[in-house]
Amino acid sequence: MSSYIDKKFINMVSPQLERFAWKKDNLANCRCPVCGDSQKNKTKARGYFFQKDNSFFYKCHNCGFSSNIYNLLKEVSPSLCKEYTLEKFKDESPKKEKKEMFFKFKESKPKFKKKDGILDTLQCLNDLEDNHPAVLFANMRIIPNQFWRYLYFTEDFGSFMKTLDPDCLPVGAEPRL
Repeated sequence: MSSYIDKKFINMVSPQLERFAWKKDNLANCRCPVCGDSQKNKTKARGYFFQKDNSFFYKCHNCGFSSNIYNLLKEVSPSLCKEYTLEKFKDESPKKEKKEMFFKFKESKPKFKKKDGILDTLQCLNDLEDNHPAVLFANMRIIPNQFWRYLYFTEDFGSFMKTLDPDCLPVGAEPRL
């Protein structure tokens, strides 16, 4: 169907193209509307319409211009280009049902791993006093109180790191959030 529409519009634009002629059922020849071909020899016609797969394309063997039918019509006849667009895409109506491309998830609660006790040696930010430096820092950074339960404080970050990874680079004994 696509090549039929392309051929229809090639025939519609053909009166505007000099020396236009169909050489075969899927091959047409004309003077290039972009470069005008040879200025000395008016009989030269080096622009070709050819079919590839299910569409027609245009190629000029003089200037090298090549395009699909839509872009050629846009260059040569903008009014035909609009008609071509309407004709080409009118078959793709929204009435056709489209398959749902959404993922379907199971409705279940997430399953989390049990605590492994790594954070048991640390102090939760919720459990610290209001004048503690970590609490003051969280307030200064405008971290909402509802997220403080995820933040932990340690006085000796170096030893905490050694419990997680004995081979890690040495980190000094410093307080960290």
